[in-house]
This record gives sequence, structure tokens and C-alpha cells, in this order.
Amino acid sequence: MKKNSLLDLLPLFLYLLLILSLLAQGLNHTGGQIGYPVDDAFIHMAIARHWSESGRWSVDLSPFTSASSSPLWTLLLALAFRLVGVRDWAAMLLSLLAGMGALLLAQRLLAHGGRRLVRAALLILILVFTPLPVLGLTGMEHALHALLTVAALWSGSRFLAERESAIRSKPGLLILSALLPLTRYEGLFLLFWLVLALLWQKRMRAALSVGLAGASLITLFGAISLANGWAFFPNSVLVKSVVDLSSANGLADFLTQGIFNILDTPALFGLILAILLAFGLGESLGLLNSAQRWRVGLFAGMFALHLQLAKVGWFFRYEAYLIFAGSALLMELLAEWLKWLQSRPQMRLTPAGAAALAVTVLLLLPLAYRGGNALAAYPTAVRNIHEQQVQMARFVNRFYNGKTIVANDIGAISYYADISLIDIIGLANRQTGGWWRDGTWSPEKVNQLAREQGAALAILYPEWFDLYPQPADWVEVGRWQIADNIVCTSDTVSFYALSPAQADEIAQNLRTFSSALPETVRWQVWIP
Repeated sequence: MKKNSLLDLLPLFLYLLLILSLLAQGLNHTGGQIGYPVDDAFIHMAIARHWSESGRWSVDLSPFTSASSSPLWTLLLALAFRLVGVRDWAAMLLSLLAGMGALLLAQRLLAHGGRRLVRAALLILILVFTPLPVLGLTGMEHALHALLTVAALWSGSRFLAERESAIRSKPGLLILSALLPLTRYEGLFLLFWLVLALLWQKRMRAALSVGLAGASLITLFGAISLANGWAFFPNSVLVKSVVDLSSANGLADFLTQGIFNILDTPALFGLILAILLAFGLGESLGLLNSAQRWRVGLFAGMFALHLQLAKVGWFFRYEAYLIFAGSALLMELLAEWLKWLQSRPQMRLTPAGAAALAVTVLLLLPLAYRGGNALAAYPTAVRNIHEQQVQMARFVNRFYNGKTIVANDIGAISYYADISLIDIIGLANRQTGGWWRDGTWSPEKVNQLAREQGAALAILYPEWFDLYPQPADWVEVGRWQIADNIVCTSDTVSFYALSPAQADEIAQNLRTFSSALPETVRWQVWIP
């Protein structure tokens, strides 16, 4: 094989090598069972399982629940379950393939980025900064979202630069516009600026076409949701987007959210500054074309809307598409500058150029730290979810299958067991989600709903009752505590009887199950 071909394969080889290494560490923590670093992966898997088995788009035994922030991902997973059966590895395989597709797309976009060695190095930086191996191993939609975002960003910016092009000649852009928000609703941020730019160019037909394409599939899903008695947007979007604009404090929190988001995520701060620096340098040297200018503008607009209207964090996921798209854009800009330097071998680096290069490297350090931190955290996060949420699911499946459970983490227990849920967060319940949105949620309302539905057990973080009063009849029967927690909301989960009459049975079940718990999980039962 030629040396050039080996260099082209190096980023993909590193991607696969890191995946195998991380997967082996995760399997070692779970006793060989496929594991995921966040419980949310199991929410998609639960809906997909129920749809593939019984045609119900639902987390639990309900006829319908609108609890997925990524209807497209859940549908793809459901189709995979239909094809190969319900398999724990299916979500991971789909996500890893999406990550591979994202890496190959970035490689194609940098195909004219100078020497092969330089291109390989730039691709490896994109891979590590994102980091794509961890994103793939989450088993969720984020790698696919990153892939579609970059495809739409490049396609849209080229279309803006080709002012004479008709939208009918760009069916790919319309398909991307339809799929992107259905993958994650944050995809609307990019489409908003693309439509606005087309309107500014007075390309009304193109703007209308892109806007209608972007709205088409999410409107279809919204109509299905409304027909089933739910809201237009999924509860997972609505509950996490609750903003109180009626009070001064709520309004201040909303207006400053973008500032706090970027201060809480130094990698994003460094990335946008590095892009703007590289853009300014490229413009001063006359290196950039119209499509690249539009790309920077679209990315900056998408970046600003996400910081203001969405969230960051939660195991490196929510901002991952910004990191991937921004890294790809930055590497494209740096590649232009490096090609310019290579074409002038006699030119010495000026003090200003050296300073710009040094500042760019410094700005990228938080990205490198974030990527390294994600790679290091993955095995421990898989262990956390396996020892808490997966064990909860095994316990529920063994003793409470077919019953109603009150819970705050709904993924694994719904995927591994057939239950009805009272989700106190509101992702899988219209009632509790509505209470959060209108500001009337309370433990007593949850208790009343649980009694109406004959709930057999509540599995909650005990910290809830540091914030809210515990219902008078509830009895804490026992607790599990995991070690080295980095991803679960709390290292301790408590089991509550909703009335004293349930307590003895729950206590006996906890004692019986204790021998099946991993050795690192500490358990306590309060009832003799």
C-alpha cells in the first residue's frame, strides 16, 4: 500500500483503535454487557423496542409518549430492531457508523487542504476535539447530528455563494434541511440563518423551499403527537426549555444564559475565538472565497442561537455538533493559511503571524483538554450507568414487571422491563411535564397521581426531598450507592414505598436482589 494511502487511512485507523480500547474498558466494567455512558440512550432504545414489538411509539406501556428529542434517531433504531431484533449493541453500531461517516465527510471537505500529512493531522485534531469515538459510543443521535450539520453548513454556504443557482438544482440541500431538525431540534438554528441569508439575497423561492423543507418532517411528527393528545414538540424539548419570563429573575436568567453557557464551556469560547482569528487572518491575506465567508457567518449565527436558547454539557453531548462543525471549519481555515505558507518557502514568519499562531494554539488547549477528558471519562461513566440505572432495571424487571413505577431516570428501566411510568421529570408523562411547564409541580401532585394509577414503588434520588417535602405516607425502604460517580445526577438512589403497607415487600425484594448487585455498590435496607 502506498504511503499516501496510509496517511489517508490514519485518522480512520485511530478512530477505530480508540473505539476498541474504550469499548474493551467499558465491557470490563460491565462484566461483558454492552453499556452506555448516559441513561438517555435507553430512552431511545425503549421507544424503539416498543415500536418494533407492538407498534407503540412509547417509552413505557402507554399507547404513545412524545419523549424523544430525536425522532429520526429513534425511528432508525426502531427499524434496526425490526431487522435484527432487539439488541443492546444496535444503538452503538448505528452511532459508530454515523461517527465514521462524519469523519469521512470531514476528510472529503479537507481534500484540497494541502499536503496529505497536514490533512491527516488536521483530521486527527477534529477527531480528538469532538471527540468522535466517545460520541459514537454513546449510542445516541449526536454523531448523526454532527454529520448532518456539517453537510448542511457546507452545502448551504456553497448555495449562498452561487447566487445564480436555483434551489431545484440542490435537492440534497432540501433533504438535509428536512432531516436536520428531526435529528435534533437545534438543527433549526442553522436553518434559521440560512433562510434569513437567502431572504437578504432576495432569493425568495429558495428561502421558502428551505424553510418548508426544514419544517416538513417535524410538523408531521408534531401533528402525530397532537393527534395522540401530546404537545407539538416532545416533552424532552419542552421540559428542558422552561423559562419564566414573568419575573425579573427569570428574564435575567434567560438574557444571560448565553454568557453563562460560554463561560461554563471554555472549549466553545476558545473555538469561536480561534475561528474568528483564523477568519481575520485569512481575510487579511485574501485567501478566502465567498462560500467560506458564508460558512463562518452561518456557523457564528448557529453558535450564538445555541448558547442563548439551548444547553451545553451532560457528558459532552449537547454542544458536540458545534465542536465538530467548528473544528472542521477552523481546520479548513488553517489549511488555507498553511497552503499559503507552503507556496512561499522563502517567507519568514513575521512577529504578528507568530503571535497569531501562538494565540490560536492557546485557544485550542481547552478543546484538547475537553477531548482528553471525555476519552478518559467514558469507561467510568459506563460503569456508573451499569451500576445504577441498569441494576435498577434488573430489579424492576425481576419484581415489578407489568406494574407502575415512579422514577426520575426512565431509560434503562423502560428498556429492560415492561412497566407503566410516572416520570417525575416529565419526559414520559403529559401530567408531570405540564406541571413543570406551568410551574405547579409538587411531590404531593406526584403522590396523588401515583395513588390514582396504583404505583407499586418509587425509585428516586434522595436529594429530591432536600428540595421538596416528602409525601407524608412515603417510606424510604432502602438505598444503593455507587462509587466514583461522574455522570449520574447522584451517587445514591433510594427506594420508596408509597404507603407503609408496601414497605415490607419492597424490603424483602431489595434483600433478595442484593446478592446480584456488583460488589462496588453499597446497599442498605431500613425496614427490619
